[in-house]
Amino acid sequence: MKRTSRWRPVLGATALAIGALSACSDQPGEEEIRYAEDYGGHAPLAVVGYPSVGSLRMAQEIVWRTADGDTEAL
Repeated sequence: MKRTSRWRPVLGATALAIGALSACSDQPGEEEIRYAEDYGGHAPLAVVGYPSVGSLRMAQEIVWRTADGDTEAL
């Protein structure tokens, strides 16, 4: 007997909605592209609590620049 997830239709619809919204959004700016490349090139940080998006991004960039030895970019 093959088991199927009851969440499969929900996940498929969610992925479709996200894809549609992404296609309609503005092109990413230079800062967003740089952040995405940094995020892919560094180990993720462990976070405790519920930081805001801005404070988490700032903390990540400080740690990444320090680890890369690029203090000029700070």
